[in-house]
Amino acid sequence: MRFNNLKMSYRLNIGFSILLVLMLGMAMLGYINMGKIKNHLQEITGTNYTAIQQAQGLLKAQFILVRELRTIAIVKDEGMIKASLKAMENSGKIHQDSWEALNKLKLSEADKDQLAKIKEAKEKVTPLNQQTIELALAGNRDKAGELVTGPAFPLNRKVLELADEFVKKQEVFMQQSADMSEKAYHTATQWMFGLVAAATLLGIVITLIITRSVTRPIGGEPAVIASLTQQVAQGDLMARFENTGQETGI
Repeated sequence: MRFNNLKMSYRLNIGFSILLVLMLGMAMLGYINMGKIKNHLQEITGTNYTAIQQAQGLLKAQFILVRELRTIAIVKDEGMIKASLKAMENSGKIHQDSWEALNKLKLSEADKDQLAKIKEAKEKVTPLNQQTIELALAGNRDKAGELVTGPAFPLNRKVLELADEFVKKQEVFMQQSADMSEKAYHTATQWMFGLVAAATLLGIVITLIITRSVTRPIGGEPAVIASLTQQVAQGDLMARFENTGQETGI
């Protein structure tokens, strides 16, 4: 069936239906891309940023521990020793809280491997750190000092380096997620403008087609009717109107 033979209501319905489909397409595309942006932002705020905070907690705990180990290996003042022991106790709590928080996050396999390395390094140095504390409390500060600056030093530093490496990786992941969010935003914007332009152009085309399908028959049929009227006025009562089936104005 030709488009020109359709009723006016059908033509308008077809035109508006096409425009509606394009509008729904724009809405769906926007929804999908907004979902991508949301996921990237959740990675930044929900995983990467939290992971950085907790890894910095591990760093802080290790810094405090190393500092106080050196303190008790040097000082003789009981008050300072008690303060150092209290600080180390608090650092242990910070380390434990941060460690538990990190293990609750949805981390990548690479992140989990990095945490496993930190745990392994921590387990290696813990006996030496404990031995340093015992020697210092026993008054054997020379051996405690030799231990904390000797065999324990590179192991404690290894824990710090691994934790710092973890933080830097999370910062890279955060930047990557931010870049992907920005890319998704620009892609969505470009598609939205493209679809708007396409919908506008198609709307113009549909309007012209519908207008032409309406005005073209109207433009031809009045002339035919005028001719028939003139023939009848001249006495030709046999004049007939030929219905081709394409006329819509009569």
